[in-house]
Amino acid sequence: YGTTLLAVGSNDEPSRLLALKLTRLRQNIPTQRAIWILPYSRTRAYLINSIAVTFGDETLDLARFQSKDRIHPVDYREVSAVLLPEH
Repeated sequence: YGTTLLAVGSNDEPSRLLALKLTRLRQNIPTQRAIWILPYSRTRAYLINSIAVTFGDETLDLARFQSKDRIHPVDYREVSAVLLPEH
């Protein structure tokens, strides 16, 4: 793949098992570019970021975007504008 977006782990409890699962997931995705979407939960975001760093991947932190429930962005267009700036 050219680019892969990974938005996983936000509903799971941060643990060594989750880190292992995410590492295995990433190892099995042949991609030129990976972008991990970091959830609002800081504990989960730190864990997911550590996996991204391990693979030299990029991240997009949802904490940059306004949210009413700290789970979903208020405006997904803002997120897509960052991911697809040329559109």
